[in-house]
Amino acid sequence: MAENDANVQAEMAENEVNVEAEMAENETGAVGEHVRLTEQQQELHSEDGQVALHSKQIHQSSIFLVELTSTCQQLETPSRSHR
Repeated sequence: MAENDANVQAEMAENEVNVEAEMAENETGAVGEHVRLTEQQQELHSEDGQVALHSKQIHQSSIFLVELTSTCQQLETPSRSHR
């Protein structure tokens, strides 16, 4: 009977160690996944910033072209009226 109790206690201790090891492994995996997702989010945020900057540059270029076209038309208009 004492041998059975010792075996049961040893098995319970082994199970507890296994459970703790599995919990630590799961926690480590969760931390790793969190780090990976955080890095991915930062990368996407950076890409969004680059896209926003590119869009702003395109918008500024469009405004410049409109102003340039308007200036060219103003310069052409008097020369046509002098003919």
